[in-house]
Amino acid sequence: MRCGDDGSNVGRHKTAGAVPGPVRLLLELTADGVRPTPGGRLPRSVVRQVQERYPEWHVMPDVPARIEDDLPPLAILHDLMRHVGLLRMRNGVLSPTRAAADDIETIRRLRSWFGPDNGYECILAGSCVAHVITNGPCTTGQLAALVHPYLGYGWVTGDGTPVDEGHIRRDLYRVRACLVGLDLVAVDDDVWSAGPSARWLLPRATALAHLWSEAEAGSGSGLAT
Repeated sequence: MRCGDDGSNVGRHKTAGAVPGPVRLLLELTADGVRPTPGGRLPRSVVRQVQERYPEWHVMPDVPARIEDDLPPLAILHDLMRHVGLLRMRNGVLSPTRAAADDIETIRRLRSWFGPDNGYECILAGSCVAHVITNGPCTTGQLAALVHPYLGYGWVTGDGTPVDEGHIRRDLYRVRACLVGLDLVAVDDDVWSAGPSARWLLPRATALAHLWSEAEAGSGSGLAT
């Protein structure tokens, strides 16, 4: 099944890469330290500057954002960067950590967010990104169908129900903001495509995309679902 073709050359993937643009932007905006809101969230001045750079992150792009939750990718990116030790709060001021000054260390810490390679979300994210690299733009439903063979057997929900395509669709919506915030995917009107970081940030996705593209080139046909 081939969803679309974005004209990308899968073989030209990077294994080192560069710090994703949104991460770099947030580090720059907090470089001199910012005082979060009483609830510990980013101040409106930072939120508005991020919205100016990524207007598509707002559910209503023409409306000025008031809080970081108005930009879901920003909200999760803030939490993610604090969790992996790229941002820290000290004396009521949020600023980058020493590790954030090292691009290689920054990338290593971003990758750590996805946990071990056998984790559900790691497999979901890696397979999702690999498919949009290999198959081009896909709808959420198409992605769920493509990813299901990698998650549908042996994985169950909290009540013991086997994971089906419906579960995967819901999980894709849940992780979408994180993948967008890391420039792994771009989503426009429910169509997912590869983002600037797709070909290198997640080693699992890079390896799968390379494997699948080699198999597709060898078979002369699209990937099977």
